[in-house]
Amino acid sequence: MQITDSFIITSDHCHLFYRRYEPRPSAFHFIKPTVRGTVILGHGFLRDQLNLSGLANYLARANIRVITVNDCISLFDRNAATKRAVQWQQLATALQLTPVIYMGFSSGGLTALLAAQLDSNSIGAITLDLVNKNSASDYLNTTTFSKPIIGLQGAATNCNANGNGMAILMNASQAWVRTFADAGHCAFESPTDWLCELICQRPANASNDDQQDRARAQIMVATRSAVIALLNRQPQHWITSIKTNQSTAAINLHLPASPPGTTPTLQ
Repeated sequence: MQITDSFIITSDHCHLFYRRYEPRPSAFHFIKPTVRGTVILGHGFLRDQLNLSGLANYLARANIRVITVNDCISLFDRNAATKRAVQWQQLATALQLTPVIYMGFSSGGLTALLAAQLDSNSIGAITLDLVNKNSASDYLNTTTFSKPIIGLQGAATNCNANGNGMAILMNASQAWVRTFADAGHCAFESPTDWLCELICQRPANASNDDQQDRARAQIMVATRSAVIALLNRQPQHWITSIKTNQSTAAINLHLPASPPGTTPTLQ
């Protein structure tokens, strides 16, 4: 794939640095790959775009363009999510991205929801272990949210505020949510690092490295399926589109029994 770094200057004078993962051309270099769409992918609190580079590479190999963002708004700012959302939308406009899916990890999930609501070219949002931080949800009314939302949630631990993002998803009129009960907060990053592992607790029943690596693999597969479901305008088919492969064949996905489109529940 082709990976390039650049930045834009936003309306609030932020130098918003981003990395673009462009799907690889075919063996015949004059044939460009068919890009299915674009994902703008944002990090969480005290993280940066490098912690999502593995997921970005994985999606790009599926012919999905990915733009990761290094945010320049202090995440201690109570209004950080709303300010970041405006910047992400300005980035999508500057790069002429359509259709676009907004995706965010942890507190970045709130930004993804807000940006998808702002951007008329957005076809939905995906949240990765969503955390409701700094009351940003005060500005987000998911009951009237016009775009589909797919949420992937981990076990309730200290770093996802004991699963408090689930309440936002449960209020949404169009949400498809699944819980990965073996996944700690750091399992949603690829790669994660020592800082996340130092601060964030793991689920008591899945505390070793192998279990978290397996959870990370299943989350990446499910995330790719979520992106494709939104691009196909069929989010209701997301769960049935999750398929096992060699890396996840032995993994129990811990999916609730309720059918897609029903009220999401935390298990």
